[in-house]
Amino acid sequence: MHLNIYRYLDSVVVFGEGSRYEVVNIVDRLNPFKVCIVTDKTILDIYRDYIEYLKRHLDIADVIALEPGEKTKNLDIVIELWKKFFEKGMTRKSLLIGLGGGVILDITGFVASTYMRGIPYISIPTTLLSQGDSSLGGKTGIDFIIKNGIGTFYPPEYTFIDPVFLETLPSNEFRSGFAEVIKHSIIRGGEFYRLIYNNDIETIIDDKELLKKLLRYSIETKLEIVERDLRESGLRRLLNLGHTVGHAVEEETNYKIPHGYAVSIGLAIEARISSVLLGFKKVDDIMDILSRYGLPIEPNIDPMKLYMRMKNDKKNWYGRIVMTLIEDIGRCKVVEIDDIKILDILGRI
Repeated sequence: MHLNIYRYLDSVVVFGEGSRYEVVNIVDRLNPFKVCIVTDKTILDIYRDYIEYLKRHLDIADVIALEPGEKTKNLDIVIELWKKFFEKGMTRKSLLIGLGGGVILDITGFVASTYMRGIPYISIPTTLLSQGDSSLGGKTGIDFIIKNGIGTFYPPEYTFIDPVFLETLPSNEFRSGFAEVIKHSIIRGGEFYRLIYNNDIETIIDDKELLKKLLRYSIETKLEIVERDLRESGLRRLLNLGHTVGHAVEEETNYKIPHGYAVSIGLAIEARISSVLLGFKKVDDIMDILSRYGLPIEPNIDPMKLYMRMKNDKKNWYGRIVMTLIEDIGRCKVVEIDDIKILDILGRI
């Protein structure tokens, strides 16, 4: 079994097939007072055997299975979790294990960062989107007024990324996850982007080695940026490519479309905005890639409604819309955009 080990800040990422079984060795080494697993009901059903494996080898105080989906990321659920931890006698020497996709890992990280002023946790991402992006970098949060309106920067002790989990992923979630991988390839450029450009979703589904290579590139791209800028004060803002429009699409549709689909629409629109403002010349290539990976490119939302959602984005500066745009493949920049200009561009595209 070959595993790739990455270290950023005080966190360790273990990537490779079989890495999920290394959790037992690491937890034994950490020697926590108590261990609690947070997952969702879908994961509990699909990976019951793996959870039973963890229960056989570790002293698990509780397995808490939440409802799947973005609506779970709310303060009421956080309060329920805090109460359960107190009921189970969890102390600051206890450990949480988050097993699931982005929603579960976001909420596990958030409750870990706030319970008794912070307890350690381990992330085990099970979706492509979480393995290649959202489980990395230490962002935690819940939705409050806006998406991720309340949150912390709190990296896990360990993240175990096992591609085997992707074998049970529904096709729409697999495609959704590739939006973030494509985003990273645009930011990084080079061989990563060429591999994305020269392939399509069907090829990658059939080629596990290619999938692992692209996933490794995505992990490395995210970690290289996060290690230099954990709190998104500069370089990390590049990772918001596709997300200013993407979050607006999610909010306007009441989160009825997958996050990756919203990011794909965001990439498509922000590529076109990049063309107008920065002279980006490869808009057609971006559109072609997104289409070949089975991702949407049109929001089908009134431009004014999109604009109003974008105006409330937490990344904005002093009330002005800020987004990451593309100068060229492998070269992006953060741009502050005048309201009249963005309205004009949205109206034309």
